[in-house]
Amino acid sequence: MNVLFQSHSRYSQEILENLLATIGGAPGGLGLPIVGDITELPDFLTDFLEKVPKKLLPKVVKILSDTTLTVEEITEKLTKLLKGKLDDNLLDELFASVAGLVEKLLDGIAKILENLGDVFENLKKILEKKNLNLEKQKEEINKLKEKFPIEVDAIFHIAAQVALSLQGNGTVNPKVNA
Repeated sequence: MNVLFQSHSRYSQEILENLLATIGGAPGGLGLPIVGDITELPDFLTDFLEKVPKKLLPKVVKILSDTTLTVEEITEKLTKLLKGKLDDNLLDELFASVAGLVEKLLDGIAKILENLGDVFENLKKILEKKNLNLEKQKEEINKLKEKFPIEVDAIFHIAAQVALSLQGNGTVNPKVNA
């Protein structure tokens, strides 16, 4: 990261949080839950910000950091602010990169969802094997998790939420909080 961005790490964090909120659930966002430890700006965004004129950087950061804006409003404001002050292709590349990121994210989610049923059935078979002791079950679950880490974690997360809902009255509450 160059010196300009080292001095603006707060800006970088704000931009990153807004990018994640936009993809996630902020007003106008896509409603995709983003979890995990994401602490760095994607390269395409860093590359874009490095090309923004220094005097416009705070305004660009403010737009990108405003979680009340919709994707359309962000696009309009950035286009209006940077039109003629920046190579128009750079803004198009930024929007294309964000769209590409969203597409990859959706494709990844679709693949996980496709696998979820089969992974659940495999997990269920492991847990139903009467001839396996707990240690062997754990080994088989870990082998399954090596192949399908996200799917196994998702199933365990769902199981934990269902278990919480059963604590109240012994029935599954369909309204499960994430």
